[in-house]
Amino acid sequence: MADSGCEEAGVIIRGRETVVPETPTERRSFFLSCLDVVWRYVHYNQRVVFYEAVADEQTTVVARLKKSLAQCLVYYYPWCGRLTKEGRLAIDCNDAGVEFVEAFVDAPMSQLAHAGFQMRPLFWHLCQHIDHSKDNSPLLSIQVTFFCDGGLAVGISQSHVVADGQALWNFMCSWSECSRGVPLSSPPVHDRELLAVPNPSPEKAATWKFNATKEIESVDNGEESSISAGNASADRPQRSASSDLVQCLFIMPSSAIRQLKAEDGGVHTSYEVMCAHLWKHITRARQRPSHEPTFFVVLANCRNRVSPRLPSTFFGNAIAFDISESTSARVCAEPLNATAARIHATVVAIVQDGLAGFLNWLETPGNDFFPYILPQLPKGMSINVASSPRFPAYEVDFGWGKPSAVRSPRVPSLGEIVLFGGNPKLGEGDVEICVALPHDTLKRLLEDSTFLAITPSSPFT
Repeated sequence: MADSGCEEAGVIIRGRETVVPETPTERRSFFLSCLDVVWRYVHYNQRVVFYEAVADEQTTVVARLKKSLAQCLVYYYPWCGRLTKEGRLAIDCNDAGVEFVEAFVDAPMSQLAHAGFQMRPLFWHLCQHIDHSKDNSPLLSIQVTFFCDGGLAVGISQSHVVADGQALWNFMCSWSECSRGVPLSSPPVHDRELLAVPNPSPEKAATWKFNATKEIESVDNGEESSISAGNASADRPQRSASSDLVQCLFIMPSSAIRQLKAEDGGVHTSYEVMCAHLWKHITRARQRPSHEPTFFVVLANCRNRVSPRLPSTFFGNAIAFDISESTSARVCAEPLNATAARIHATVVAIVQDGLAGFLNWLETPGNDFFPYILPQLPKGMSINVASSPRFPAYEVDFGWGKPSAVRSPRVPSLGEIVLFGGNPKLGEGDVEICVALPHDTLKRLLEDSTFLAITPSSPFT
């Protein structure tokens, strides 16, 4: 896609207001588990959902979305509260409401569609960017942007303290059901006490170990981490952005995933072999010294991995973390199943051996994964996967059809990968991969004939 049209068009904000629940909800202080609190210093999670050729009048669409959002917020009332930071972090459920922004861009969505919704600078302007450090910041902001040819983008900006990816997309599906006038198929479960650790145990906390620390200490590449650790006066780490990073969408076809599964011998899951493939090829494209360590940050959804199990409709965060490490030479040289086995072993360690230890570690004063662990990973050596192809992002139908595309407006940091299940209209079982890599690294990855993901169009235009 040429730089004219969408890239030059400015997004015009037409209106900004607050949407509150249709009927008042009970005021309460809402408990947050340590898996919620751990996100307090992290940027808001952002997604954009694209719809082509919405036939209804724009005023009708806005009214419908606001009304259905107000109805849905009765069930998802934590969005309408505000974080209270006196003592332990909690949500003051006070019905303060969520932000709703209407916008317009004088450009056709058809240009984006023609390029396969390849990542573009315009996407950044299709959602709001909330300062999470402010005490009265809304926990959810929705931006509805109309395109000149009838296309519509729904931009989401949400506090990760309130919801993880599965909870967010469950909410979006519920909102779309309200818009279609049908009952909620999966009402949220709000009992976060299920993940409470009433008496944190130092002994259990000690069972969770960040095993990569020793290797990291021997490396000094003179670069800052993608998450700065802050300082004594302002302990609020922020994701850094580099002008050299190029945003890119890859698509991993279902046929390629089957090929990887066959190469692996069918031992590991599709997710594990795909992540192993990404780890190997991105590491190769980075061309780091062979002895340097490389890290893969593993996030595991623990809803069905704790006892008792959490319902799939649990609204909150149920993600645990750990890190798989190796060296650049080893990851590049070893067979796919060996790299997949590394990732699998880390997942198993989280959900079987390390979850109780991780929860107790987080509840121990002075421990915090994002400010104190991730900054130890040198820039350009780590990969972490956000989101999941299992989330029902392409099921969000407000009444004018399912999405044409779902994207991250911008991958926020070097080494992060955002996954979505592919658009079922285009290829059942495909996976969409949003990445941000330095120009030369991305160029080498695109030129790697053994890398199985493809791009719908050039990321460099």
